[in-house]
Amino acid sequence: SQSDGGGIANEGSLVVVGGSINFNRAMSNAGGIGNEGFVTLTDTNVSNNIASQGDAGGIGTRGGLSILRSTISNNTAGHNAGGIGIADQSGGFIMSPMMSGPDAVTIVASKIMGNTAAMNGGGLSLIGDKEVTIEFTEIADNHAQSGTGGGVFVSAGELAIEYSAVVNNVAGQVG
Repeated sequence: SQSDGGGIANEGSLVVVGGSINFNRAMSNAGGIGNEGFVTLTDTNVSNNIASQGDAGGIGTRGGLSILRSTISNNTAGHNAGGIGIADQSGGFIMSPMMSGPDAVTIVASKIMGNTAAMNGGGLSLIGDKEVTIEFTEIADNHAQSGTGGGVFVSAGELAIEYSAVVNNVAGQVG
């Protein structure tokens, strides 16, 4: 794609079960999936996607997102959020504000691993007014090259991490 949502640009409702979203590239934001609506991923692999000059190498969402038993790995962002970038409708990455999906973001029994952001949030970046719940998930081996939050970077919103492991992540500055 020339701009946002290299693999998939969703403005409605998207369900992926047992699929792969791999080796996609966006020149700006959201290398794998750019979401403005609601996305459900179950038993899905989102890997090796690139947001060349923007945020959210794997998945960028301003809508709702539900991830279950899936792997977000080896994605790269030229700015923030190597694996998953979460913002609200008022700003941040992804396309211009369009339809507003449910705000909930849940990640359960999944892996966010080996992702790289040039700046902040190697694994996951939360920069919007969202409620995010992560349960039974491993966030490991992610890298924020010149910024903060090797595994997770939060500048706004609410994040609850329960029964999960955040291990072996590296930040160029803090965290």
